[in-house]
Amino acid sequence: MRRHAIPSILAVLLTIPVVGASAAALPSPLGAGADTEGARSVAEANNDFGFALYELVRQSGEENVFFSPASLSTALAMTYAGARGETATEIRAALGWTLDDDELHPAVEELSRALTGEGAELALASALWGSRGLAFHREFLELAHEHYEAGFDEVDFAGAPDRARRTINAWVDAQTNHEIAQLLLPGDVDLSTVLVLTHAVHFKGTWKVRFDDGETRPAAFRVSADREVSVEMMRVRGSTFPHFGGEGFQLLELPYAGDRISMLVLLPDEGSDLADLEASLSADNLARWLSRVQPTRFRSVEIPRFESSTRLGLRDALSRMGISLAFTPSADFSGMTPSRPAWIDNVFHEARVRIDEEGTLAAGSTAVVIKKGPAIREADIFRADRPFIYLIRDRRSGTVLFLGRLIDPAA
Repeated sequence: MRRHAIPSILAVLLTIPVVGASAAALPSPLGAGADTEGARSVAEANNDFGFALYELVRQSGEENVFFSPASLSTALAMTYAGARGETATEIRAALGWTLDDDELHPAVEELSRALTGEGAELALASALWGSRGLAFHREFLELAHEHYEAGFDEVDFAGAPDRARRTINAWVDAQTNHEIAQLLLPGDVDLSTVLVLTHAVHFKGTWKVRFDDGETRPAAFRVSADREVSVEMMRVRGSTFPHFGGEGFQLLELPYAGDRISMLVLLPDEGSDLADLEASLSADNLARWLSRVQPTRFRSVEIPRFESSTRLGLRDALSRMGISLAFTPSADFSGMTPSRPAWIDNVFHEARVRIDEEGTLAAGSTAVVIKKGPAIREADIFRADRPFIYLIRDRRSGTVLFLGRLIDPAA
């Protein structure tokens, strides 16, 4: 679901996970204090997963794409903690984790602490929402609390699913500083929901080199060869930024204040196709391109001022990435709850970005919705206001005891 238009080239750069390094500090993708083998392994896996998912999402027909690989990976890591057997194997393979289980969750924790450490303008939060009265394994809840700082709250999915949905949405709204108010829409949780795992990320950064308000002017943005739209184009003059040009595109790095976090713009050359650039987009190529950036002084740097949001249901995309069993009643989440069967109904993700002369505000949130069978369907209204057939039967034997029809209730 798209609420605002976003120039398509910037959709590429915004899928790149937030990293804590400017050009001068490359190639390490992590902030100071987290440069360990485990944290690096998780960061690299997150990036690979993000680029692979981006390719599937863009193929689905979404014109503008914006999401948080870091939020999705963390939510799925919590989900993985309760998976067993082939279900766990599929999630591990799709996320690209190489660490043993006893190393994985501490490494995710270490990476999260590094990203939110001193000087960062990034906030992360996790929470679990379990069906009231349902048993959950203590080991699973303790792991989620220890390594993800995820609190556990009981909500009444069985008795008041929409109230539970609003409770979860209120938490997401607060954690994203009111940027994402409706992560879960009506019907996303129902009477059969047993657990929702949520993760939220919020970032607010001020440009190191600020764009001048007085330089912003309306300008044409070429959506395609035969279509242009008008945008508010921001401009900064006479400044130096890390830059790489070659292979049919340019890469520009725009650091935020503090030099810890930056935004990357990957712009196809005139006459080059964005699809060709997207086809080459990978974590390995990104690292290679960044290793080749050079400080470059520009007479003028111009990017559009814009805001955008995207909401995704990722069941199909994640299934195509290999997480298939987890979305069926054959899934094994016995590490979460003894209630069987239980499976992932969907993974919902919403992200929002606003880029202006001052800087960037970005927020993302993920909800992994776990249900149990048999599934209970919900409908709007059943109104028997026309002739109908009815019968009375013995449910144990199947015997029909009475059978009739009603044509005129007043007769």
